[in-house]
Amino acid sequence: MITAGVIAAMAYQAGLNPPGGNWQDDKSGYVAGTSIMGDYYPSSYHLFWIYNTVALVTSLSTIFLLISGIPGFSCRF
Repeated sequence: MITAGVIAAMAYQAGLNPPGGNWQDDKSGYVAGTSIMGDYYPSSYHLFWIYNTVALVTSLSTIFLLISGIPGFSCRF
């Protein structure tokens, strides 16, 4: 459960601050707040979002299953 929590936190943070950061201003034809990686490497950025979403959903699902008390998935303290 600790591992799932760490993965969920990491995936959430990576979604807020994508690799390469965000454009800070509207200079040079870029829009502030958009991803720098998305502008330079769109296919890699798309894969990053797919893998990040899968990691977040999987880890949150694991946490919810462990907390819910379903037999076979419950935590035993």
